[in-house]
Amino acid sequence: MNKKIIAVILLYLVQFMASSCVIDCGCEDKKTFDKLYDEVRLELWDMNIYPFTPLEDKNDADKLDFGLTMMVTYDVAQIGAVQQKLRFNSLGFATANACSCASDEYIATDPITSFQIIATDTATEEITDVTRQFITYNYDDEPITINEYREIYYYEPDDVVFRLIDVYYFPNTVQFEVKANLASGRIISQKTPVVTFIDQ
Repeated sequence: MNKKIIAVILLYLVQFMASSCVIDCGCEDKKTFDKLYDEVRLELWDMNIYPFTPLEDKNDADKLDFGLTMMVTYDVAQIGAVQQKLRFNSLGFATANACSCASDEYIATDPITSFQIIATDTATEEITDVTRQFITYNYDDEPITINEYREIYYYEPDDVVFRLIDVYYFPNTVQFEVKANLASGRIISQKTPVVTFIDQ
């Protein structure tokens, strides 16, 4: 008789253990992807009136209202996955768990280390690094450069318009090139059309 009672108790214990060890939220396995940067896309802006508008006439730009947006595109390659595991820590008692699925993770094994903006005066072919002449503003309304933006906010400056400053000695006909420098030493770059500024 005692053996039957013990067998029934063990059967129920195994059932409770089995039902509490796996929590099925219907989630897929969490995956890890590598971001493979491949292209810099640029857009020029007229910042005269808010909301800013794309610069339509590249031959009649105003230096005081000139802005630039950059976006680095990437492909992804799966480099890992985490499968759901059995949970034995509940010892047969149901645990209170919120059912939420883990998001896929995106990392860059060859991350962007910095940006550089080069201006070529098309009249003289003089090349100048103008990275620090493009700014945006932080939450305290203080001016920051593109690379300072990345250090503060830890993500790429997609959809952020950077305004050209210190324009009075800036050439009137310029082609800009934006370079994204990667940790491996690889450089991804893109050039703008030639921009002709009106005389100030």
